[in-house]
Amino acid sequence: MKAPRFGAHFFSLSLSSLLALALVAGCSGDPDDVDDPDAGHEVDAEADADGDGDGETPVDLGLDSLSPESGDLEGGTTVTLSGQGFVDGLTVYFGDVEATEVTRYGGLSAEAVTPAAADGIGSVDVIVENPDGTRATLSEAFTYTEEAVVDPEGTVDYCQLQPQGTVEAEAGQTFGPLLAFVFAEGVTEGSGQGAGIEAELGVGADATDLSWSELEYLGDIDGLSAGDLANDEYGLELRLNDPGDYVYLARFRAADDDDWITCGLEGPLEADPGNDDLGRIEISEPVEPSIQFCQTETDSISVEPGEETSAITGIVFAFDITPGEGQGDGIDGRILYGPHADSPSDWTDTVDADYLEDVDGLSPGDLSNDRYSATLTIADEGEYGFIFQFRLHDGDWVSCGTDESYEFNEEAVGHLEVAVAGEVIPRPENCGVQFPMIAESMQTGDEITLYGRIFEPGLTDQADLPDELLAEALIGPADANPEEDFAAFTVLSATRNPDYIGDDFEEFETTFTISEAGTHAYVYRFSLDDGDNWTYCGIDSLRTEDDIDPTRFGAIVASDDTPEPINYCHTWPEALTGDADADGPEISMEIFHDGVTNQAGAPGDSGELEVEGGFGLAGTNPALSGYHWTSLAYAGTSPGPEDNHEFEGLLYEEADAPAAGDYHAITRARLIGEETWTYCTTDQAQGDFLLDPLRATTLEVQ
Repeated sequence: MKAPRFGAHFFSLSLSSLLALALVAGCSGDPDDVDDPDAGHEVDAEADADGDGDGETPVDLGLDSLSPESGDLEGGTTVTLSGQGFVDGLTVYFGDVEATEVTRYGGLSAEAVTPAAADGIGSVDVIVENPDGTRATLSEAFTYTEEAVVDPEGTVDYCQLQPQGTVEAEAGQTFGPLLAFVFAEGVTEGSGQGAGIEAELGVGADATDLSWSELEYLGDIDGLSAGDLANDEYGLELRLNDPGDYVYLARFRAADDDDWITCGLEGPLEADPGNDDLGRIEISEPVEPSIQFCQTETDSISVEPGEETSAITGIVFAFDITPGEGQGDGIDGRILYGPHADSPSDWTDTVDADYLEDVDGLSPGDLSNDRYSATLTIADEGEYGFIFQFRLHDGDWVSCGTDESYEFNEEAVGHLEVAVAGEVIPRPENCGVQFPMIAESMQTGDEITLYGRIFEPGLTDQADLPDELLAEALIGPADANPEEDFAAFTVLSATRNPDYIGDDFEEFETTFTISEAGTHAYVYRFSLDDGDNWTYCGIDSLRTEDDIDPTRFGAIVASDDTPEPINYCHTWPEALTGDADADGPEISMEIFHDGVTNQAGAPGDSGELEVEGGFGLAGTNPALSGYHWTSLAYAGTSPGPEDNHEFEGLLYEEADAPAAGDYHAITRARLIGEETWTYCTTDQAQGDFLLDPLRATTLEVQ
């Protein structure tokens, strides 16, 4: 697998010192300010062919093996069962007695705790039964003994470094994690960490002189079959202090093994490693300190002409400068503002900001970010935009949007309305389409629940909401603008979601029955004054107050026939850089679909799959217009599970190159003949996915 995963530890290494474990302070905004896009929602079972949430086609129930094959007369032995067709509600019997506890891990694996033996010492049949009454039996498969015969912890059967290409970082900069996975029969299979596995990562200037440090268990990944969770994945974040070229390997051993098994990019090593076995790291000289992250926190504000606004705040992070108590040395902050209709690049008015306080970053108590504050006083009525800017040691100013992005987005700016009393339009500070961003597995006649969220200080953070707060969802044709063609939209009143328990936001919901096939767009709108004025709210909490942008609406894609979404896919890398005067960079996708990528004689290049890569402006919904798409070519089987196949290709050719700027990129796939696409992100999420800047590949075009 090439999808990156994040661990919590790293080690620091210089050529003249030992490895040292440490923790890294984060550099993003407060995670408590980030919405949980899945809160209060259930998986859409109708989008899953067998209703078990794993996206797989139903198969006949079968039981192939179990481990261990014996246990104590008194019961209590945890037995792992392997087979197929396991669904929620699975029942397991040892002889005629039901297991005391059953845990299912997808369609292929389950665990059951044995009951006490009904007939004393001896072998019994093991039976699995689904809720529909279908059964499968292994005859005399489990033996009750006076004392439990415990299988040994096992040995390591296979291990491999996860292919990641050459890793590049600056001296003293945290990077990674570097990844490896291990398989030990009867140990790593199924959910959770395999017991007794030791894992280490070795790094050095060459393969003969490696310094080893303990790897951290990160989770389970599939082996030969989708959903089998046969392998355990380990990883480690690193920080190397000396510039230079490094190599790395992993090694594993089980509790009963005396010797380590060393593994490289092509699997276990039986001899000295070759060039193709070694992971590689390039550490460059450190650059001058810089601002890595900043954000304009205040989203919307209003004031009368000539009056001072309330405090407008922004946060900034600079490695080794802002973390800890007190103001970071050498940082200046200011607010840049101008007419809301103009580009921020045309604004010229500024006001200096003052250091206010420290703010936590990724970890509670790390005080990684510094918060700054300023006010504005504007004499003329009108609509104004504003952003924070920060600089370090009198260097260039760095602009900060309101969207928590590491790259400035001209669409994500604060909004200031200057108007006389009585003419100020009440608008919420934050609102947005919450779920789904894209509902891609719908069929005509299905009912779908649409969610939206709103935040207004002093209102949504109270137990009771005023009657003047109204919420509606508008559903209409893709690319239609309700401001220009309101009659084209169906208007549905939304009510407070009683199951939502979260921060100071309030969540609303409404249901809609899909009557026509095709792509439908939907948007939430909220009123704070009993419907006199409405604020339209797009995806990703981006407000479309004045210029409604239909490309930022949520999308519902429905077909007349039962859709067949792709079982699994993910996109990499996480970041790309392109040139406005040349062919674009390559983007890649890994995909699994049962009956296509895992069937002999029918690989991913058989013509049964259509795969594309696309890019568009940040915050734009890829299921609506605004994305440029190009076909991706079959690139072979995955270096991990062979049932997974890879596709790759250029995001664009020179003739289609976009203007310089910042974009998001993802991939999508569908079976030939299917009407709807499955959209694939960098974190392996797909199917009715939540469009999140952290889940899309960033594309910087220069």
